[in-house]
Amino acid sequence: MLQIRESQIEDVLCRHLDITRQLIKNTGELSLISRQKILPSGHRLDMLFMDMDRLALIELKVEAFKKDFLKQIISYRNELITLQERKSLINGHIRAILLCVDFTRNAVNDCATEDVEPIAYSPREVLEMFYHRSGIVTYGSKIKPINHGLWRLGLLHRLLYQINNEPLSANSLSQAVYLSQSTINSYLAIAEDLNLVFKENSLYNLTSIGNQYVGLRDKYMEDRLSNEQARLLQEIVLKEPFSSPTIFGIYSLMEAVFVLSRNQYPIHFSHLPSVFSLIAGREKDWGKKAKSDACKMFLSYAIQIGFLSLFANEVLLTPDGEKALIYLQMRRSSEMIFSKNTLV
Repeated sequence: MLQIRESQIEDVLCRHLDITRQLIKNTGELSLISRQKILPSGHRLDMLFMDMDRLALIELKVEAFKKDFLKQIISYRNELITLQERKSLINGHIRAILLCVDFTRNAVNDCATEDVEPIAYSPREVLEMFYHRSGIVTYGSKIKPINHGLWRLGLLHRLLYQINNEPLSANSLSQAVYLSQSTINSYLAIAEDLNLVFKENSLYNLTSIGNQYVGLRDKYMEDRLSNEQARLLQEIVLKEPFSSPTIFGIYSLMEAVFVLSRNQYPIHFSHLPSVFSLIAGREKDWGKKAKSDACKMFLSYAIQIGFLSLFANEVLLTPDGEKALIYLQMRRSSEMIFSKNTLV
């Protein structure tokens, strides 16, 4: 039964030459000359590469060896030699390579007799290698959310308002706000993720966004996000959803809400942790309790900045959350399409 089309494996080998080099055991440079080249006979060869001072003719099959495949590549090689004699193709020895899923011992001997290299390969492994080189990976999956144990973003304010007076070290901040060094480090990591602070010569400073954030504070309740601060954090998440673990955690939580809302709405919280951990790339890293705790933390962030709401364990979208979901879906597609690794 057909599991994949040859053209799909060809796509991978023509776009990712490092995979091709690995398959054909080539250690030198490899350049694609032609794909599906039409020969004088009207037949099409699969792929033709320049391999240093020789040519590499590759005939690709997604099934086990058949004698007709050997006849096919021999005829293609003969036509290429004729083109070389007519000065219509670059001169150089033609390395004929037949890629099949499997070869018997007799098949290997038959190929050797005709100076054709039989190389067995796995289409599944080729697709795995493709995945790890594709934009699907690079658009965010290398960033994974971290549970720092801070559930209320407003607790960052005591640090930010201290730094607003003057740049401070983590140790100085610990003494100023009476929090342990480990807690301060966790809080600062979140503040850096949100692009509110940066570290220079062991001192923490407010970024330009951090200065703006501090200027929008609630003057009466300093540990609570003002509407303006929440709006600013929304903009930060939407602008660069794959820029840091904390922002990606919020993005992943929104993605989980999007997936679940297609099946059930409102969404009961009990369904959220498993989907969130899968999307966040933490399904194997976190146990059941860790998944639930991390999900609660990032849900809390999404609620505080105004994307979501929670009533009796049911999660609902706010108007801002609905807009954010639409934008984040567009942004994800854009990142995948225009990633340098996904361009042909």
